[in-house]
Amino acid sequence: MLDYDAIILSGASGAVGSFLVRELTEHWPQKLICILREPSSMDRLRKAVGDDMAARVIPVYADLTKDEDAAAAQAVVGVHHRCLAIHCAGDVSWTKSQRLVGPINIDGTRRFAQLSVEASRNRPAIIFLSTAFCSDDAEPRNAYEATKLQAERMLLDDFSARAYLATIRCSLVVGSQSDGWIARFNGLYPMMSLIAMAEVPCLIAERTYTVDTVPIDIVWREIELAARQLSDADPVLRLIVASGNNAIRLAKFAEITSARVNDTRAAEGLGALPQISIISERQFRFLMKASKSWDMEQQFSKVEQISDIMAGYIAHGGSGRDIEPRLLGNAMPMPESYMPSVVDYWIGRNRSRVLVDRVPEWLGEEQPA
Repeated sequence: MLDYDAIILSGASGAVGSFLVRELTEHWPQKLICILREPSSMDRLRKAVGDDMAARVIPVYADLTKDEDAAAAQAVVGVHHRCLAIHCAGDVSWTKSQRLVGPINIDGTRRFAQLSVEASRNRPAIIFLSTAFCSDDAEPRNAYEATKLQAERMLLDDFSARAYLATIRCSLVVGSQSDGWIARFNGLYPMMSLIAMAEVPCLIAERTYTVDTVPIDIVWREIELAARQLSDADPVLRLIVASGNNAIRLAKFAEITSARVNDTRAAEGLGALPQISIISERQFRFLMKASKSWDMEQQFSKVEQISDIMAGYIAHGGSGRDIEPRLLGNAMPMPESYMPSVVDYWIGRNRSRVLVDRVPEWLGEEQPA
C-alpha cells in the first residue's frame, strides 16, 4: 500500500461522498481535505454524517469549473508527502446538455487532478468515479455518459504518467446493504417514490427490463481496495462496479417496493396502496383507447407523461446495454438481498408521505381533505 499522509476528496456532500466521509473518518487516520463548492455544502455534509465526523474534515471551498478557484484551493491545500485523491464531484443529470455538464465533468476533473498532483511531493493516487453506463464500444446515450467517458480518457492521456490512476465505473448507486443508509435520494429513488406512492396505475415499459444497481458500501469497498492496490506494479486500474447479468428486473423492483410500503402501512393500521403494473407500449395504446369510454382519459394521459420521464431512467439504468462487472473484491450481491433494506430506509425518511390515509387519485375515489 502506498504511504498516504493526506486524502483529498471532492463531492463530499453528495451521496457517495458523504458515505466516504463516514468510512474515511472512522477507518483512515490521514488528514481529510474536502473540496466543497460553498459553505452550504459543508452544512449538508454535517447534517448527513453528524458533527463528530464532520469535525475531522478540513473544508476547502472552490468551484472546480473556475481556474481562479482551483488556484486558490491549491494554496490552501498545500503540499504533502503523498496524496490519495478521490474525485466524486460531478453533474449526474441524464437530461442536461454537454454545454451544461462539461465544465464540471471534464474541466473540473482536470483541475482536480492537477491540484492533486501539485499537492503531492511523491506520485499521488487519483481515483475517479465514473459511470458503468459508459461504453468503449457504443456511442454515449446522453451528455452525462459522454462527458464521463471524455474525462476518463483525459485522465489517462494527461495524468497517468504523473499519478497512479484508478477509474471506477459505477451503476446506479443505492443505500448500503446493512441498513440502506444513503445521504441523498438520486438515481433510482425518483422511480422508487413513484412506485411506492402508486402515483399512476401503470408504467410503460417491458416487464423484462432491468435496472442495474450497486450498494454504496460496495462502491466504498472497491475504492478502498483500489487505494491499497495502486502501486508501481499496478499503476492504472479500471473497475466496473455493477450487477451486470444479475441486475434486478423492473417488475421485481416494483414488487419489493410496494410490499415494503404496504407492510409499513399495515403496521400503522392503514390500507394497502395498489401495486402499479408494468405494461408494454402496445398494451398502453389499447388502454388509452378504452379509457375514453371508462372516463379515465385524464388519468391515463398522466401515465404517458410520467412514463416518458421514467423512460430516461429505465434506458440509462441498464436495459439494452450489457455491463460486465470487474471488481477487486468479492462478487456483487444479488439485488434482491439488499433492496428491501434500501426501500425500508427510504420509507423511514419519508414516513410522513407513506403513512397518509389516502387512495390514489387515479382510482377515482374521493380524497381525504
